[in-house]
Amino acid sequence: MSCGCQCHLYIGTFILISLLISSYHIYVVGFCFSIEMSVTKWLLNLISFNILFVMMIWSLLYTMFEPIAMPPAEYKLTEDELKLYVESADDEKNYVLLEVYNSRYFTLKTRTLHGFLRYCRICKLLKPDRAHHCSTCGVCVLKMDHHCPWLNNCIGYTTQKSFLLCLFYCTSYCVFFMGTTYRTFSYYWQSKTRRNIHVPAVIGFFIAAVLGSITGIFLCFHVMLMFKNKTTIENSSNPSIFVSRNHTFDLGSYRNLTDVMGKNWIAWFFPGFSGEGDGCYFETRKLCIRRGSHTSLASRLSRASLRSHISHVPGTETMHGRPTLRLYRFNLPPIDKAIQRQEENVISSDEEIDTLFRTFSE
Repeated sequence: MSCGCQCHLYIGTFILISLLISSYHIYVVGFCFSIEMSVTKWLLNLISFNILFVMMIWSLLYTMFEPIAMPPAEYKLTEDELKLYVESADDEKNYVLLEVYNSRYFTLKTRTLHGFLRYCRICKLLKPDRAHHCSTCGVCVLKMDHHCPWLNNCIGYTTQKSFLLCLFYCTSYCVFFMGTTYRTFSYYWQSKTRRNIHVPAVIGFFIAAVLGSITGIFLCFHVMLMFKNKTTIENSSNPSIFVSRNHTFDLGSYRNLTDVMGKNWIAWFFPGFSGEGDGCYFETRKLCIRRGSHTSLASRLSRASLRSHISHVPGTETMHGRPTLRLYRFNLPPIDKAIQRQEENVISSDEEIDTLFRTFSE
């Protein structure tokens, strides 16, 4: 699916392709066919440079034109379900979504920061885990990382690998360009009699240095996220939390690598989807958290937000101004069957408030 038809969306793509084509012309015409060098060195430079250029363009075009992976039809609300949702009061809408979810056969492991099911009002569907709505593309994207303005496409479940390869080959392309033209660049600036024949290679060196620095930084950042099994959204401001306590998508470096690149290491170097899973269901791992450190729902909500859902139980005694046992009652509305079992929990101290949601998955 295309990410829009407005011309301004393709400005970044036009600039990027123009820089790449210009650098290719400068290297082949302005360096290889203009600077004196041995035949062996000339062949090695030309063949290696063309291989990197082809792989880079292949990865770039694949990422640019690969259709966006969207949630399956089973996540969409039917006409009757949507009508019931629209006609329901605001405080009842989550119960409608809960009934829809309980009638389906898929599992959602994450919720909103308030503990509700993640629902897209634009696409009219329950969001799969790690899926988010792209305002530029106008659709929900499976395992959305970000929308890339340079490629005018969303980086997500089916395009993450090709995007990483695009960054890798673009960085390698620029490094190779600078490595083979460095002597010409150095001679041009140190020589008192600068020759115009060296100008194209010097200009290309600057282009490669700037472009290679940018893509190199992005490559390091996204490789780090891949080994942590995180997306850019999850790393910056994750708008969702796990239902089960102390869980993470991080399965270990090698498992995280194969989830994106696939188990066949030969396929790692070629664009095309070869990862694991279906983009809707993701395996999780339970963290080993020492006592007193929590990553569950309670630790993700502020104390003020948590206390806003706690009501006073009349007739309870206090001691030294602090509540004793059974002073507060948990009044959050039931989110799903697992959370509904916890709605009658009675809590008291600050420690119990901090660990209120720790048994959601039990």
